[in-house]
Amino acid sequence: MGTANYLNVLKTFTKAVDDLALTDSNSDAITFYPGNTDAEPPSSGQWGEINMLPHDSDPLSKTDGAHENNGICQVSLYDAETGAMPTALMTLADSLADEFKHGKSYEHFTDVKVFIQRVSLSAPRVVGRYFQADLSVYWTCYT
Repeated sequence: MGTANYLNVLKTFTKAVDDLALTDSNSDAITFYPGNTDAEPPSSGQWGEINMLPHDSDPLSKTDGAHENNGICQVSLYDAETGAMPTALMTLADSLADEFKHGKSYEHFTDVKVFIQRVSLSAPRVVGRYFQADLSVYWTCYT
């Protein structure tokens, strides 16, 4: 699977998250940043970050050149309010987990159809100044 296809898988997940139009505890739209950016996070409320962690591309056969591609899209959720149970953060995690259920597929771009295999959630924890929880969305696509 080439770089352009991984990029389209990332764009597929970004579109799926954007289409949810999630809001924070103040009913403001949640901002999701691309991974590894220098964006300054908000000083209050919740936000997210989307990272692509591709890992396998296996040939389906030796003759047709088709491949099964697997990876993980990690959606990290953050909450600036660390003094209480991260209820708003877990509500966001539940909304995302409901979206990325096993068997769901996305075909936002003509060359990529992404199939969801499973989703897992890390325990929310305080990291630096924020609560953080990470959803790992395991995906497969064929090229």
